[in-house]
Amino acid sequence: MNAALRRPRRLALLGAAGAAVLAVAAACDPTLPLQALSEDQKLASIDATPDSTNLRVGDSVRVLVRYIGKGGGSISPTGTPVFTVGNPLVVSVAAGGWVKAIRLGRSEVLATVSGKRDGIVVQVVP
Repeated sequence: MNAALRRPRRLALLGAAGAAVLAVAAACDPTLPLQALSEDQKLASIDATPDSTNLRVGDSVRVLVRYIGKGGGSISPTGTPVFTVGNPLVVSVAAGGWVKAIRLGRSEVLATVSGKRDGIVVQVVP
């Protein structure tokens, strides 16, 4: 095939790619203002559930976190919860809030998001 026949095809491909780049650039325009959250949509507190639970050694439960806005209703997540345990000899906690019972005892599991905290109590029973 001669070069003259291939050139228009290459230009057409570059033209389509160029149009795609322009479309993405227009969608990501940093000069467009971001929509501000209303007061009701700002994080006021979090609610970790269940409030308490009994587990046997080896069992697991997932701590779920609900984000509550200043208006009192549920809002979209504003950050990823960080989970900690009060007694790491009794339970462990993994990313995503999965709590595993290690040995008999009691421990609090605390969830923290943007400075807001709530916890659950885990009792490991025989």
